[in-house]
Amino acid sequence: MRHDVFRISYRLPRSVLAALLVFVAVHTVAICNMRGVADPQGYNFNSNKPLPVNSYEDDAQVSLMHALGYYGPTTNTFDVATNFGGPLLHGARPVIWAAAKLGFVQRFEDRSLYVLYPAEMLRIFKIFSFYKLAFLLAIPLGVFWLLRNHVSERAGVLGAWLMVSVPFLTGFELRLKPDGVVFGLTMLSMLYQLAFARDGRARHLYAAVALLAVSFAMKFTMATVVFPFAACLWAGLAGRGLRPFRGPGLALVAKAAGLGLGLFVLANPRIIPGAWIFYDFIVRYSSLNKKTAVKGDFWATIVFRLTHFEALLGKALGLVAIPAFLAAVWRSVREGRRVTAVNCLTALYVLQLLFLWFVANDHVVGNITYYYYGQSLLTAVLAALLFDWLATLGAGSRRAVLGLDVLAAGLVVATMAANLDVLRFSCGQSTRQMAQGWFEANVAAGASVGIPLAPSAHLVFSDRYLLDPFRHRILLLGQDGGETETLRPDYVFWVRSNPLMPLFASPGYEQVALFDAGRDLPREPYTFFQDDIYAVYKRLEAPVTPPAAGPADPDAALGAALAGEGDCNIVEYHASGIFPVQMTVFLRARGQYLPLGPGLFFAALRAPVSPPAYPHQLTPELLTLWGVKYLYARQDEAVERQTLADPRFALTPAELPPGKSLPEGLGLFRYGGYQGMAHFLPDAPAGEKLAVVPRWQGLLARHKLLPYGRLYPAGAAPGERNLLRVRMRVACTGRMDLLLKGAGQPLSLLLGPGDNDIDVPLPVSGVAEPGYELNAAEPGAQGEVRSIATEPMAILPATCFSADPYNAFAAVTAEAAGQVAFSLPYHPAWRAMVDGVPARPERGPGNVVTVPVGPGRHFVALEFDGTRN
Repeated sequence: MRHDVFRISYRLPRSVLAALLVFVAVHTVAICNMRGVADPQGYNFNSNKPLPVNSYEDDAQVSLMHALGYYGPTTNTFDVATNFGGPLLHGARPVIWAAAKLGFVQRFEDRSLYVLYPAEMLRIFKIFSFYKLAFLLAIPLGVFWLLRNHVSERAGVLGAWLMVSVPFLTGFELRLKPDGVVFGLTMLSMLYQLAFARDGRARHLYAAVALLAVSFAMKFTMATVVFPFAACLWAGLAGRGLRPFRGPGLALVAKAAGLGLGLFVLANPRIIPGAWIFYDFIVRYSSLNKKTAVKGDFWATIVFRLTHFEALLGKALGLVAIPAFLAAVWRSVREGRRVTAVNCLTALYVLQLLFLWFVANDHVVGNITYYYYGQSLLTAVLAALLFDWLATLGAGSRRAVLGLDVLAAGLVVATMAANLDVLRFSCGQSTRQMAQGWFEANVAAGASVGIPLAPSAHLVFSDRYLLDPFRHRILLLGQDGGETETLRPDYVFWVRSNPLMPLFASPGYEQVALFDAGRDLPREPYTFFQDDIYAVYKRLEAPVTPPAAGPADPDAALGAALAGEGDCNIVEYHASGIFPVQMTVFLRARGQYLPLGPGLFFAALRAPVSPPAYPHQLTPELLTLWGVKYLYARQDEAVERQTLADPRFALTPAELPPGKSLPEGLGLFRYGGYQGMAHFLPDAPAGEKLAVVPRWQGLLARHKLLPYGRLYPAGAAPGERNLLRVRMRVACTGRMDLLLKGAGQPLSLLLGPGDNDIDVPLPVSGVAEPGYELNAAEPGAQGEVRSIATEPMAILPATCFSADPYNAFAAVTAEAAGQVAFSLPYHPAWRAMVDGVPARPERGPGNVVTVPVGPGRHFVALEFDGTRN
């Protein structure tokens, strides 16, 4: 038996084209007004995220890490990419690369630079959002084509408009999750599944399988579609007189399965080494949700969800959810075992509920409501089926059909009104922004502030608070504020994600500010639109005893001690609540303390995977080049013996402002070699630059440079020198330890795999033959010295007027040509001018940025050439 050929119509009526234009317009406005990434309100740094710039959704961080190409080998759930976007993320890489080449965004080699330039991260968010918007068009298109070809054009048009109108998409898609694209691909797959059920053509089967494979490579959000697909497969084969387990039917199924598996792997090759990681993640996550589930049962979950769709769909469409579901069930019962669009969509709807129950149990009732993304859109599809069915029943009455059209239009208008409410709120300041703005304007520096986070030895930054730890003493009150009576902070900064959560209640405090601009939006425990409810409470009475110490006390103490300080850099060693167990360089600029990642200054000494751990691993010459003015350190034995007692560092206790003190065990020391944030490095005289290169480009083993030797060419006899600028290129297969032997202790450099370019100052006073030695730092590692260049070096002072991540200005009077070195990390986005003439910035020793100048007096300007809005 053969079916008649079923031809799929892809024609788009004007009403659907209009819907698509509205969809693009609404999302474009939402994207252009995106917030939460580069907000001027609040501390923009988050030490807990892979991209340490605050953003509202953690999954967006994973998406952008893939799009920017920062993930290396597959080692954890996030870099597997499946369940976070898979091919959607891989496809974003060339998009971001092209945007960077065209100058729309900056793609930094070291992702910590986005802490200095958060606006660049915001632009990347927007570029990715526009890229994803192109695929989100599959939602209205897929629903229209599915219903138009397998139900009616009336159902298709209404379904497309409902997809365009639902408010959830407008607020949620800015989180960069792949759920919407997966839903659109699923609807397109069902279009071809049902087509195969009707005519049994292999091309329809292959198209359905291909779309499913790609969607599964992104996320298994709509995994239950395999059951309607199985029904369509059986119906299509039966219509051709085939069986799926033997003969030509088995061959067709095998080809389709091979195509699906191949595309699934090709769409995300990371799933091969990460298959077990992904499986383990799903098992652990499901078990965790079931252990922490709220009280209830399956039917309670179903009833709750069917009566609480307004937060996703708006009130009008939410009211239609139960009638649409019941009508779909009734029609499915009437149609029996026939494979139809109504039966398949109803089955998918019910199976999604079962799937969610299996994955997350009733935990989804009161917490992770975005799990219902697909369920909510399927509800809108069932609503379209309901109106189409009623129109069919009333086809004999023109007045009845007209009335239904008016009701359908009213439903779309009411839903779009809710959508525009979300859009309007998204285009203004969020409640967090308003609360932060008020807080910074009305609460004095040094005040103690309590926030409802669990007590911890490490200050956990949350994008709901973003308090500046260098301005305020942050106290962690516990999630329910239970520690308030013990800690008694000056202020309490309280947040609730919905009105059902408890208010802050503690005697002796009064509410002084409330921010609830999103109160007119539908809410559920998991907020969708950054509409949290913020409140600020002030303590009425003076504290009987000083408030207890909080995790941010060391940072607040540093901020108070350096309140009148200008631009400079600070080395912090185990003294900060932000980085309690590592050493960090903070750039103090514009009153902010911005951490410089291990891939910036510290990378001049050690590979970023293993940055310097102790202050004595740094050299005085590098501290001078880096503009380090202070060492803020825990005074342990290593610091006392190897740093404070070392006369090379010339560290002296800093004078604190009157009435200011540091927490016990911490010390603030001024570095004696500090010369400011700009320096002059004169060029070496002619003939003083010496190079060592392998003979014949190192083609033969005997021509290569040895893993040890002199830093000068054989036979060279340079005059007496105090400081050398040593530049080397070393290729490594693993971690290697390079020792530069000058005056005093050898300088140890840890090199990573690949090509390593070394450029550091080396003291050589009194040393006739400085040398080097290359050793393996891990088993099996090998290294090859490709080139060596040395020249005499001096670090002379220059007049620096200001230096921050965006602009730096300096003046210098040079007796000879040289370079002005700014104590800022080098990156390719710097632009420079010397006396108003463009100059080319270069990477200097210690990874600082340098600008070449000639003899005479010069004014040098350095500017960050960020992408333009």
